[in-house]
Amino acid sequence: MDEDNLEWELPKVSSLDDFELARTAKSQGRPAGQYEKLELNAQLKTVVANWDPIFVQFKDPNGGLLPVKVSIPPINPEEYEDPATQKGKRKADE
Repeated sequence: MDEDNLEWELPKVSSLDDFELARTAKSQGRPAGQYEKLELNAQLKTVVANWDPIFVQFKDPNGGLLPVKVSIPPINPEEYEDPATQKGKRKADE
């Protein structure tokens, strides 16, 4: 089984020093598959464009940055699972 497919546990956070806020690094206007740390004291509106996602990059116990784990929602409507069709504890309205 691939390591990426294993259940991932959210790291414990006890202070602001346990993570960094990051954005996607871009090359020629397209995401480059890497992340760059946001300035610590900068306002978000000055460092990211509208609708740019912000990522939380956790640190390991030694202070090194862990890789960003993210799940991108499907763009194709055929891949979308309608919550109304999923089984749950509520009864459907008739």
